[in-house]
Amino acid sequence: MGENPAYFQDNLDNLVEQVSWHDVQGFFQQLNARVADLSPRLPTEAEWEYACRAGTHTPFSFGDTMISGHAGRQSRSRRRRGVTRTARV
Repeated sequence: MGENPAYFQDNLDNLVEQVSWHDVQGFFQQLNARVADLSPRLPTEAEWEYACRAGTHTPFSFGDTMISGHAGRQSRSRRRRGVTRTARV
């Protein structure tokens, strides 16, 4: 169905890592044209988060407390303190 845009092409089990959302939508259109009633789609944000949790039961996927290394953005004043949740979100 076209070129493989992946950088790592030495193993067909590798995921394709260099595609845009638009590239994926085009791939899905081509796939739908070839396979009736398939209806592929990307996961929703909630589905993706659920999958990333990998069966954990802690408030965060990596444990009970979040430290600055786990967060993408935090102010400098909060960087040294851990953030604790009492329930999963």
